[in-house]
Amino acid sequence: MSSEERLAKVERELAATRKELADLRAELATGLTTREVRIVDEAARDRALLVVGKDGPALVLCNAAGKCRAQLSLVKDGSGLALYGAAGKCCAVLALGAAGPRLCLFDAAGKRRAVLDVFKDGSGIALYGAANKFRAALVEDEDGSMLVLTDAALKKLTYREREIIKLRYGLGDGQVYSLRDVGRIFQLSHERVRQIEAKAIRKLQRRIKKAEHVEGAVHP
Repeated sequence: MSSEERLAKVERELAATRKELADLRAELATGLTTREVRIVDEAARDRALLVVGKDGPALVLCNAAGKCRAQLSLVKDGSGLALYGAAGKCCAVLALGAAGPRLCLFDAAGKRRAVLDVFKDGSGIALYGAANKFRAALVEDEDGSMLVLTDAALKKLTYREREIIKLRYGLGDGQVYSLRDVGRIFQLSHERVRQIEAKAIRKLQRRIKKAEHVEGAVHP
């Protein structure tokens, strides 16, 4: 084969490759391209499908009969993951917002029923109800021990104690305020804020121990 013939062959192969690339780009642009990776068990039954289509990647989970039971997909704007049930309704969304990771739970009607927030500094998590009402939190106090804060327990504190605890532990917007920041809000010294916080924590700890004692007496 002469040099001219070899050159012509290479040019034809390049042209064919360019056409394949152009066709693939067109498919991707119109959302027609779908790729599937099937995950099967020992009996060759489908247990999961990894699908990449026009809406992005999705993980489909199947039961032993091969029926779809749940789907995990990227949110359209790429801000998080959405979990769908067997009926195709969104059950939960895990997203990363300005205040940190957030898990939202939805009922069958699509209404948000609960929110689980991780504090910005990673020192705890807070649970909110359907109307974004604070329910409970698990936080780390200054000595490194974990403290459970509930809405019912906070209501037993004075207004100032309750608001200082909320600010100090980020119960609301996930933002943890320093002693000086809280002092400026309440026009108190940072040492006085520390004293009020310590007193409130002692009250909460006593309530927790009392509840544990009662629980142990009822269910030994």
